[in-house]
Amino acid sequence: MTPTPLSPSALAALAKDAGFNFDAERLEAVAATLAFIRAEIARLDRLDLADTGAHPFNPDWS
Repeated sequence: MTPTPLSPSALAALAKDAGFNFDAERLEAVAATLAFIRAEIARLDRLDLADTGAHPFNPDWS
């Protein structure tokens, strides 16, 4: 699964729905941070696991 990046406008809509109001610079920083985190998770999912019985990390778990 390739994560889709969240644009600052998509983040603005999500933030507004949650009752937050961020300026454009903050939204860009949040979008960049989320993109970095998702890329690192994807990179970790590609690593060979030492324990073959371990389940891969799922960033969308609930």
